[in-house]
Amino acid sequence: MAISQQKRNAVLKARQQRSKKTGALPASVVKPLTMKHRERNRYTNEFAGVLMSIETTIVEAWHRNAKLDDAAVSSALKSAILKSEPTDAARDLSERLDDMVPNMDWLDESDWIDGLRAIYTSVRDRSNKSNGSTKYLSYAEAFLRNPHRS
Repeated sequence: MAISQQKRNAVLKARQQRSKKTGALPASVVKPLTMKHRERNRYTNEFAGVLMSIETTIVEAWHRNAKLDDAAVSSALKSAILKSEPTDAARDLSERLDDMVPNMDWLDESDWIDGLRAIYTSVRDRSNKSNGSTKYLSYAEAFLRNPHRS
């Protein structure tokens, strides 16, 4: 169930206008791609549902496309954070992450970007991101089955 491009653009435009009103630069411009441990723990405690939604989207994309690997996940997250063009292998997942944006309209852009950064950091920590590696994807799938174990 894809969100229309028009609705996605409207939500992104509203977020940009809020940023302009406050004079803040977009979160993707001022923050690094990865998060430090303490920052990730704070975010996880405050926005666990956002992280679970992102990881669910990633694992569902993997189930639909067995060729998806950690390198493509990393690329999709990076392109979503930096608002850049994803690799071909990451394009479908990148579009699915973009489709989540309208459903997260209650969330500030900075907090959305932080969620993507937290997951990007998790991919970096759990995988060497070589082509074909699915260490992160396997971890995320197991975590979603039993989130209280980790």
